[in-house]
Amino acid sequence: MHKQPRQLVRRTRRQRAHGIEIEEQAWKLSLAGFKQVEIAARLGLSPTRVSRYLTRRMSRIEQNAPQTPEELAVMRGSMRARLEASYAEAACLPDRRRGLQLQLKCLDSMMKLFGLSMESSNRSYVPQPVPSSTQAEISEAVDACILAMHQSAR
Repeated sequence: MHKQPRQLVRRTRRQRAHGIEIEEQAWKLSLAGFKQVEIAARLGLSPTRVSRYLTRRMSRIEQNAPQTPEELAVMRGSMRARLEASYAEAACLPDRRRGLQLQLKCLDSMMKLFGLSMESSNRSYVPQPVPSSTQAEISEAVDACILAMHQSAR
């Protein structure tokens, strides 16, 4: 009699783990621009189930979002460190073209992270990073932009 509840618990854990994997796949497809109906067809699910997965994922993201300026600063710092590491790794890729594409994507993400835009109307403090910039140059440029933004806000 004791084996049945344990088997049920194991099956429930497996189903939960499988659900999390499917939720992750649905989320990635959603980020790639697929509609919920298309995601459902690809994963063999109902559109209602896909909607539940995506809604659940969004609510978790909202719950974990930074609530204070201090939390936002910590999040930006960790994201910046990750982007800098990705930039450095991309520089070492054997496929130079792919490496440059990834480096440009890192630069773009870093600029968005700190609210910078190359199309900014106020270009007095916006540096012009290029694909051949070193990681240190990019970090210095971002630091200069942040400092200029803080000074102009005062």
